Amino acid sequence: VKNARIKIHELIDPVWKSGKVSRTNIYRAISKELGYVYHAAEIKTMDEARIVYHIANGVVKLYLNQK
Repeated sequence: VKNARIKIHELIDPVWKSGKVSRTNIYRAISKELGYVYHAAEIKTMDEARIVYHIANGVVKLYLNQK
């Protein structure tokens, strides 16, 4: 599960670090889709990690496609 959390951070961190969107807004968007407050450290299972990764991937694509 630790490696899955690392992969999620590798996906979302470059987006907020680029300044295109705030870290808070990315976490808020992921939380909204999940239906609870998201924090990577609280991921307990690989199934949960897969769901979070899928949602995070969609959120990242959404922000990267905005102009």
